Amino acid sequence: PLTILGILLAAAVLNRLARRGMKRSLRTLQSGALQERLGSLQRATPKALLETNEYSLRAEQRLEALASVLRSIVSVVIFVVAAFMILGTLGVNLGPLLAGAGILGVALGFGSQTLVRDFLSGMFILIEDQFGVGDVVELDGQTSGTVEAVSLRTTRLRAVDGTVWHVPNGEIRRVGNMSQHWSRALID
Repeated sequence: PLTILGILLAAAVLNRLARRGMKRSLRTLQSGALQERLGSLQRATPKALLETNEYSLRAEQRLEALASVLRSIVSVVIFVVAAFMILGTLGVNLGPLLAGAGILGVALGFGSQTLVRDFLSGMFILIEDQFGVGDVVELDGQTSGTVEAVSLRTTRLRAVDGTVWHVPNGEIRRVGNMSQHWSRALID
């Protein structure tokens, strides 16, 4: 009983530390990538103009979405390992259990390929900042409108005629973003 309690306590502490460090490390990675992209512009700009200490709301939303997903994944992995350690402490033979879990994982992997593709595509859309809420986009030359919501699985667009489109992220092959970092108005 004492070792089981120790395993649970260690898992809880490790989970807490991992969840805390996840957002901090994502923020570091994000600011480093942004600095690298803007390198030549920063070299030509006076230092006083560069340090505004303002954070982009869109970047913050992206960071929150990625951090929550990664924190959930880390928590599940930590507690599954802790559960296997507890079962091993109780004397349960883990070989058949791990083999059954492997077979179940393969079956779920084949059954949910499109779901996994949607999630992975959604992660890359968020990481690469292809589009965000409020952008006017055209997807695959067929669907266009203003982005109302971006989740890991789907993107919700509102067309000019009021139609709401729910597009699975795994089906998006090309994105035309008409309002990101540049715009033009033609007036007759």
